[in-house]
Amino acid sequence: MLTTSLTPQQKLTLESRHKKSRDKRECDRIKAVLLYDEGWSAEMIAQALRL
Repeated sequence: MLTTSLTPQQKLTLESRHKKSRDKRECDRIKAVLLYDEGWSAEMIAQALRL
């Protein structure tokens, strides 16, 4: 598993993009990245996104 860490600026950018996007798939991908950065497992993210 990869270990990554987003900077506060990257988080703000992703959150802003998430709010502006009308594409549900893009929003789900952004949400997955943010949740992964918070320490959520892939299984937990999949369940949260109903995948």
